[in-house]
Amino acid sequence: MGTTLVSWLGRTDLRAVDESERVGLGPVAQALQTGRFCRLELICDYTTEETAPYLAWLKNQSEIPATPHYVTLESPIDFGAIYQHARQIVSETIASQQKCHGLTFHLSPGTPAMAAVWIILAKTRFPAELIESSIQHGVRTASVPFDIAADFLPDLLARPDRELERLAAGRFREDLFYRLAVAVIQIPPLREREGDAGLLLDRLLDQVNQESATEPGYTHKNISVAARKLLIDHPWPGNVREMLNTLRRAAVWTAGETIDAEDARDALLAPPRSDPGPSGDQDQILGQDIQQGIDLNGLIDRVARHYLERAVDAAAGNKTRAAKLLGFGNPTTLTNWLKRHGVEP
Repeated sequence: MGTTLVSWLGRTDLRAVDESERVGLGPVAQALQTGRFCRLELICDYTTEETAPYLAWLKNQSEIPATPHYVTLESPIDFGAIYQHARQIVSETIASQQKCHGLTFHLSPGTPAMAAVWIILAKTRFPAELIESSIQHGVRTASVPFDIAADFLPDLLARPDRELERLAAGRFREDLFYRLAVAVIQIPPLREREGDAGLLLDRLLDQVNQESATEPGYTHKNISVAARKLLIDHPWPGNVREMLNTLRRAAVWTAGETIDAEDARDALLAPPRSDPGPSGDQDQILGQDIQQGIDLNGLIDRVARHYLERAVDAAAGNKTRAAKLLGFGNPTTLTNWLKRHGVEP
């Protein structure tokens, strides 16, 4: 019967149309020829003009039906956008499955960020087999010998690459940094992952009930509809740890069996005030008292430096890509901005 193969379309796949002697069939066609799959859901960050020759070529390589899903990414390492597109397409795939049973995610096509998203989705939201392929070793199951709860990954792995580099340049030993930083997974905050909050509330409340079951006088807690809506609508700046600790407080402070909206509201902590000093000045840009006068040029310079540095980092130093991320028409404009604001490329 086979399973459904879900994969990004990679550059090597596109090259296979005209360069099969050099690159082989490409990861996708190579996987289809194993006969293990009943259909292909192909996510394409390319135009229809770029993909049309490949899709026509693919029909000659395999009779398995292929459905392209066209998405637009500002960057191939935009983890948040990759996560959202992949999750939506997998959800739609599951809803439309008929003859196929089960999912397989292909790690080889696309960028490392795309592969990281497949691992997280397979281990946390959509149980799936993970495969990889190469000319040398063929198609094989990818070994990921651990289970992960993405929301509980250490903060170190959830930081952007630039933050890790700053650690390496500071108190964090540089040699140890490069030993540990095999793969840096950027996880979008909970507020950007629509639909996850409700699932996590149920799972974390179960955890709280299990933790407290042996406590004298503890009553197993449920959550009311109003409290549930209140908590789902909360932005959760502290992500899952904030949600877990909020439920722990609510469970302790609620006398009965049901956590109602008032209990939930009491358990939510007010966010700390931003430090007005150097470490908190990013939060002060839009909140300055205009009546007291402001240094507009200084504010603009700080904002420009912030996003210039982020774009250069996200593009791994590629000026053409960084210029595109910032909406500049060409790399020359980016170079002028970098010089104007004293940012090293």
